[in-house]
Amino acid sequence: MVYDLLGVSPHGTKHDQYEYEFKTTKGAKKQKAVLLSESDPVWLTLRHQHIAEAINWVIGELNDFLKNNKAANFAKHQVKSVQDMTDALRAMPEYKEMLAKYELHVLIAEACMARFNAGSMTDIATVEQGLATGEDADGKTFKNAITQISPLLADDTISTTDKLRLLATFLVAQEGVEEKTRGKLMDTAQLTPAQRSALGNLTYLGVSLKKASLKSKLAKKKKNKKKTTAGIEEDIPYELSRFQPALKDIIQQLARDDLSDAQYPLMSGDGASVSSGKSTSKKKAGTSLRSAGKPKWAKKKAGAKDTGDDEQFAGPRLIIFVAGGVTLSEMRVVYELSASLKRDIIIGSTHILTPDAFADSLAKLRSDDDDDDDDDDDSDPDD
Repeated sequence: MVYDLLGVSPHGTKHDQYEYEFKTTKGAKKQKAVLLSESDPVWLTLRHQHIAEAINWVIGELNDFLKNNKAANFAKHQVKSVQDMTDALRAMPEYKEMLAKYELHVLIAEACMARFNAGSMTDIATVEQGLATGEDADGKTFKNAITQISPLLADDTISTTDKLRLLATFLVAQEGVEEKTRGKLMDTAQLTPAQRSALGNLTYLGVSLKKASLKSKLAKKKKNKKKTTAGIEEDIPYELSRFQPALKDIIQQLARDDLSDAQYPLMSGDGASVSSGKSTSKKKAGTSLRSAGKPKWAKKKAGAKDTGDDEQFAGPRLIIFVAGGVTLSEMRVVYELSASLKRDIIIGSTHILTPDAFADSLAKLRSDDDDDDDDDDDSDPDD
């Protein structure tokens, strides 16, 4: 949410920096930039949590502080909301240094909620979740998609970037629409030429822009249903966070040794069970990094402090690499599964994908045929 709504980027010279405005004790307004990094223990705790859980955690920490520090004479005595947190911090300037580690994250939570509550973010998120999951919040089939997105595309208070994101989700979920309908939706959204090009380039990613046949849709629906039921059933506590990345199911299958050999074949040699680290073949297996013991880089130096990290994981380490970019939600899933499965899971990629970065890259996509045409155009006509 921080990266999506507050303009924080994981890329560039100012990566992971949050810039905000604050008031000094004299009432003067000043700008400040802070780095959201792993050196901040509060950020490490909150970064993958749902905003509601993050706010509740900070509220709990502040209430514990008030309870254990009777000298902190805060009038309300009980913090229950983001506004209460802000009031508490302002009412106790003498404890500013002790509470500084929470102050930044109170401001971030306040900014996230202000941005989310402004405009139609709830309506957008509700429709996006329905399109992405194919179900509404009650678990029923998501219907009348065009009827639900049209008012949002016509809303002048919604940015064209958010409309592009919504339209792209719609086209993927609907497996394409008639060209005339697609044109009307883009006109309603007032997309720029570059944004229209980005939608058209979805075809390079295997997305059908033309209306699919009923037979094709039913076949895909059956396939997706089979894939979903193969995963672990779990309750999703928040209506606007129902969508789960496909990577979650893949990692769960990998941890259970259920990953498809056809889709994810071994590059060479015999396989080793990721649950036991032992060879799954009766043939003599070659040396495997999974079962050859700890490599040198994973061993502690003599005299190094034992943090207890080795005891929290059971089974071989899982290393996942995503070519073409990994999303922040996929990174969050890895942290969640690492905790629930008690496995050391490491994820890597060529780069981190944000919605804006994805849209920019999508607009620049070109086919090999386009490159060949450009080469022909650049040739000297007199040759």
